[in-house]
Amino acid sequence: MQPVLPPRDNSDDSTPGWLSCINDACTDRQVIDLVNEYVATWSEEQVGLIPHDCRPRPVENGDDIADLAYRLVREECSNFQTAPAIHRLATVFAVGSQRISQILLEARHLAESRAYLERSER
Repeated sequence: MQPVLPPRDNSDDSTPGWLSCINDACTDRQVIDLVNEYVATWSEEQVGLIPHDCRPRPVENGDDIADLAYRLVREECSNFQTAPAIHRLATVFAVGSQRISQILLEARHLAESRAYLERSER
């Protein structure tokens, strides 16, 4: 099966494509790279309309994604008149954070299973 390529913009119509790619990611590095690709689609003009604390920026790790997800969702919840752009950002960052959590949990379970099998073979 051919991997799905992420969209090349950040419009409302492209959000499901970004979410699909993030949910299909197999490693936290893939999620981080996808989130950074998403952030790169935002023009300076678009970013300038976002409150300073919530502005998308390149991320280095899952904690960066979780922090921005929290800030964006908090902004969205505190102001029901928020721009659709904030909703799109909040959605992508929240799903990115959730996917990294899933990947790390799966890796932990796999490591525990391997350790158990190694102990039981002795």
